[in-house]
Parts: sequence; structure tokens; C-alpha cells
Amino acid sequence: MRWVFLAANGLALSFISWSQLPTTVQWLGLLLVPGFAAVRWPALRPAAGVLAVTLAVLWLQGIRLQSAQLPHPCDEVELQMTFQVERLLSRENLPHVQGIRFDAIPISSAHHSVCGSLAFAGRRVRMGWWHASLPDLQVGEVWRANVTLKRPRGQRNWYADDYQLWLLREGIYANGKVATAQKLDGENRPSLRARWQAMLLDQLPLDQAAILIALSTGDRLWLSDALSEALIHSGTAHLLAISGLHIGLAAMLGFWFGRLFFAGWVLCLPRIWRSEFNQIHAARCCAVLAAAAYCWFGGAGVSTQRALMMLCLYFIVQLCSRQWRALDVCLVAMWVLLLVNPLEASAPGFYLSFFAVFCLLSAAPAGRGAWQKWVALLRLQVWLVFAMLPLSLWFFSGFSLVSWLANIVAVPWVSLITVPATLISVVLHLLGSDAHIFTLWIAASSVQFFLDFLALLSKGMTWFGLPQWHALPLSPWTLFLGAVCLLGWVAPLPARIKWLGVGVSVVFLSWSWQQEIRLADGRERILVFDVGQGLSVLVESGGQRLLYDTGPPFGRRTSAMARIMLPFFYRSAVTGLDYTVVSHADLDHAGGVADLRALGPSVMHWIAGEPIDGLSATGCEQPRTLPFGQRGQLRFIAAGRTQEGNDSSCVIEVRLSWAYLLLTGDISVARELMLSRRLSPYRPAYVMAGHHGSQTSSSFGLLSRFAGAQFIISAGYQNSYGHPHPAVVQRAQALGLQPVNTADAGAIIYQPDGAGGVDVIRLREASPRFWQ
Repeated sequence: MRWVFLAANGLALSFISWSQLPTTVQWLGLLLVPGFAAVRWPALRPAAGVLAVTLAVLWLQGIRLQSAQLPHPCDEVELQMTFQVERLLSRENLPHVQGIRFDAIPISSAHHSVCGSLAFAGRRVRMGWWHASLPDLQVGEVWRANVTLKRPRGQRNWYADDYQLWLLREGIYANGKVATAQKLDGENRPSLRARWQAMLLDQLPLDQAAILIALSTGDRLWLSDALSEALIHSGTAHLLAISGLHIGLAAMLGFWFGRLFFAGWVLCLPRIWRSEFNQIHAARCCAVLAAAAYCWFGGAGVSTQRALMMLCLYFIVQLCSRQWRALDVCLVAMWVLLLVNPLEASAPGFYLSFFAVFCLLSAAPAGRGAWQKWVALLRLQVWLVFAMLPLSLWFFSGFSLVSWLANIVAVPWVSLITVPATLISVVLHLLGSDAHIFTLWIAASSVQFFLDFLALLSKGMTWFGLPQWHALPLSPWTLFLGAVCLLGWVAPLPARIKWLGVGVSVVFLSWSWQQEIRLADGRERILVFDVGQGLSVLVESGGQRLLYDTGPPFGRRTSAMARIMLPFFYRSAVTGLDYTVVSHADLDHAGGVADLRALGPSVMHWIAGEPIDGLSATGCEQPRTLPFGQRGQLRFIAAGRTQEGNDSSCVIEVRLSWAYLLLTGDISVARELMLSRRLSPYRPAYVMAGHHGSQTSSSFGLLSRFAGAQFIISAGYQNSYGHPHPAVVQRAQALGLQPVNTADAGAIIYQPDGAGGVDVIRLREASPRFWQ
């Protein structure tokens, strides 16, 4: 059966890559295969049953997923909705406006002429509310508001996370933007989580309260930027995500409470019933109830639900009194979880948690005395650090240099002191007992020790001049070879063979990495990233690379550079950029400068149209020509700093041996008319739309020189600016240009096909998904 579950898991893992959902007839045809095998060979009936259940459930999940999103006719429709605030996500205080993001559970909505009455049962909407003065929103409050709903959608880029898939995995039915709202005082429902959070914020310093709120309710709203950065760089941010560790601790507390309770309760039973009463099974039920209560109180996130299901499966195995191998337990648990939510296959935490559990079950060393047990624990922690390294490099393209030391101290400290004390405090507080003050003091003191420890680690890394986070760009092939070498080292083989394998592996990995760099240096292509309402273009030719603009920020703590471009650089063996041009200082073009400087590949030459805070860059005010790639040139046309704002954008002609590319930033029509006479285009030509397709750019005089060219627009899907303007698109089409928008096509690659033509790869067309 092990191979059967391997095949079933492989089928379930492929669910997220299906381009279309098979029809009912096709699914019935597939189900006939295991059905025929079960009738023809009775010994295969269990295996056929597993495969048949897998096929049937995946088909039903695909149908559910297609209906789990806002219908297309309701996209960008404003309607009146009554909702309850479920979770607060983030707050932003800008100079003239305040913003808050939160998850809401719709209760009802008014009938709409286009959408009718939407069925919101069991669904969530991710809301955004921006206003000059926002009310103090609390979890559990009920509001009636005018909301503009948008269908879940995200950018599509190579090697980057799919935001739409992430929203669907989290159970988000739609995004919503609140216009006006009114609080319904008579219908507010008291929230236990809100009472607990308010008490912590009132009695504790902000950082301590923020960590305890994250540990107990899963809300990270009150984590400061500095604290979040310290947790990420130290590799301890996972401790604040309610997952298997926390659910296991809650189950352990519930189990021992059940043992103590039923040990006294059984004495009250008649003697004849005592022998029939199984205290262990009753205590296990208490463990499941405690874990389920913690899951509900913590917001029932996807990782929390996954941990709860694995706990239930473990107790079912114990109830059946069967001894399963570690691999069999992981395979069955993975199969069950993927059938419940196939989109889990897109979550890095899914693979990290299963691999960590497998390592713990397979390689946990034993010790007899107290000292030997601590040594065994230390060895296990070091083993986990190296075992998880390939997955960390694959999912995050780097690793924390201090994570192993931080986790050796933080994991047992938080697990054995902070979390139990916090959970006991929650129970005592909700019961109205003053005893929660003592347990809360223990939890707060342990958090303060944890914060002091992180600060000490940061000072030590600064003193030694080492970065806390080390980015390591490795290709998928090199990572795969590294993982194979690691598994070979822990395999039961003689020591001589292991050391010989290490030597051969080092040589082979070095050769493989050099080959990846050589292939990367030989690439010829133009890549337009799908960054939403912003711009970023990568040009590679003859071993040289130009990056034009760094994309917009994504909220306060990240950017398109960190989420989209850097993963692509790491997976594509891009170790350096020869030229990085920031057209001007607007955030939709310069929002990723800080992340590129901190985490990205080295940049040889920085060029900017306007001064950028903290960046030493040369200007583009003087026209000049630079050699680029194989017989190529970079011609700087515009005078950057002699203008202001959008008109300061650097304008570049990228002249390659196989294509022509014009990059104009956000310059205005007047600036375009001045520069158009200096251009010397040739075919095939590619023109980036000025100012994301705004009517203030892309003039008739400029576009008339590029008949037959590709007119590339980098704009956000249904953005609030109305880009691209319909008049601009019509003008380009009338002049013979071919408009293409990254919002519709995703990231786009242009590369020579070797026969004198150009291959065009549009990611949404090349790799479609059935739910999009």
C-alpha cells in the first residue's frame, strides 16, 4: 500500500498545476480504471479503492474551487453588505489617510441588479478600508457598509508565489474595499478574542503583548516592523505561527488534564464499571477538544487546521493499536490533508512540517541519563538545521546564519514556558479567575527573555560584521543534487562510501553550479515582470544584465522586488546586475530599491533619474551610449535631472542584435514629442507604454514611429487609476501597434528563436490554471 499512497499523493500534488478541469465523462472514464482493476484482481481492491477515492474527491474539490470565488459579473460591483469583523490584519497611518485591512464574515447583502443575492454562507472577504479618520475597529463587531467587491487575483511570474492561489487556499471568497460604513450597535456580538487582546494591550508593553497575542490568537497586527524583521532574520518567526508545535502543546495540556480529571472521576463510578472505562481514550478525547478549542480561538488558519487533522489521525492510529513506520504515517497523513484541501500543495509550510516530522520520527537519537538526553536534543536540533536547509533554500532562497543557535534556545523556551503559560492564562482569564495574573506574568517574563536573547544575537552578528540573513541563489538542479547528497550521508552506508560520496558530490555540485552560471550568462531575452501597478524590466544579453525599475512596494514590509524579482534572480542563477536604472523616484518604480540593495544580487552601476534616499547613483541628464551584450547598446535619450517628477524619467533605447526596446518611464506627451526625433527604431520593436498607459503619455507623435511594434503595458488589474486608458489602447491599435497588458498576460518573455524570429512567452497563456 505504500506505493499506492505515493501514487495517490502524487496525483493530489499535481492538482494545483492542472490547466483545466476534466469533464464529467472524462472523470467517469478515469474511475473505470480502478473499478475494472478491483473486479478483475480482488487483491488490488484496497489499492483501487484509494485511487478511486482520490480521483473522486479531487474532481469534487475542483468543482468547489471554481465556485469558491466571486462570480465574474460581480467583479468591481458595489453593493451594501452586513458583515462581522473576524480578524484584524494590518494598520497603516499615512500623512493624509489611515488604512486598515481585516477579514470579514458576510452576514447578508442587498439584492443587486447584476449579481442578485450572493450566497456568502461559510465564506470570508478580505476587506480594506481607507479614510482620513478611521474608527477603532474591534473583532466581533457588526457593520453595514457599501463595499466594492473584487474577484481574487494576483500577479503571475516565474518562481514567485501565486497570490490568487494563496487567497483561495486561505478560503478568501473576494477582496472588498469599504466606501462608507455604519456600526450596528444593537447587533454586536461579544468576542472572547477581542476581550483577551484588549487586556494584554492594556497591561503589558506593546512588544510583549504583540507576541502573546500572536501566540494565542494568531493575529500579528501589533507586531512592529522592527520586531517582525528581527524574528524573520533570526529564523524564529515560525514560533509565532500557530501550527503543529502549538496545537501539540495544547493537546498535551488537555491530555494531562483529562488524565487527572478522569483519575478522580472514575472513583465515583460503580466498581463493575471501572474496569470497562478506558481513561487513556478519555484523556485523548480531552486532548483533541483542547486542540480544537485552541484552533478556534486562534482563528482556525490553514496551518492550524492541518495540525489538528494530523493530531486526530495520530489518535486514530493509537486507537487502532497499530505500529506504523514513520514514512507510512506521513504518507497517509499527507493523503488525508490533500484530499481535504488540495491547495495545501502550494504552501511551503506543508512540506516543511511533513519533512520535519519525518526527520524527528526517523532520526531522533536516544539517551538514558539527563546529560545524554540534552546532548541528544542538541544533536537532533543540529541535524534538523542541516536537513531543512535544502527546503529552506528552495522556498526562501536563503537561510539565517543564526537560526540554528536561536532555535536551540527559543524552541524549548517558548514551547515549555511561554506557550503553556499563555494558554493557561487564556483559560483562567475567560473563566474570570484572578489567577491568570500570575501565569500572565510568567508568560510576559519569558517573552522579555526571548526578546533580549534576539537583541543579543543581533548585536553579536553586527559586531562580527555578518548578515543575519544570507541569500544563496541556487538553481533547482543544484538544490536537487544537494538534497540527494544529504540523504546519502544519513543513509545506512559504510563511512568510507559516505566520505567518497561527499568528495564526488562537492566536485559535481561545483561543476553543476558553474554550468548554471555559464548558461545564465549566455541567455538573450527581454523579461517584463508582472508587478501590478508598477514597472520592472530585465534585459539579458551576452552575459550582461540591465534592470529597468524595481517595482512598487507591497504594503509596509515587503515589495515586488522581494516577492517577485528576487526569487526569479535566485532560481535563474543571476549573480549580478551590470546596470540598474531607476527611472525616477516614484514608489511604483523605486519601491524595491532597498530590498535589492539588502538581499539582491550585486549591482555594478546604479543610474537614477531623480535622487533616491540612501542611494548613490549617477544621473541620466546627459545623452550617452554604453556598450551592452553582444553588439548591443544602451542609448540614454532623456535628460533626467533637468526635469521634475515624471518628466525626470530616464529614457533608454536598448539596441540588441535581435530586437529594439524603448523604455520611457512616466514621461509626459510634451516630453515624448521632444524626444521622438532622436529615436532610431528598427524591427522587431518593443515599446513600453509610458506611465502604465495613462492618457498623459503614449502620444500620437511617438507611437506613429513604431507601426507593427509590440506595445507593452505594465499596469495593475482593474487599478483605481483606470490604466491603461481606452483612448491610448485605441490609438496604439489604430497605428498598427499590438497592445499587451501584464494584468492579462502575466509576465512576458521575448527571446530569439534561433531562426531569425522571436519567441513570445506569456505566462498566463503558457501555464494556465483551471481556477483562474
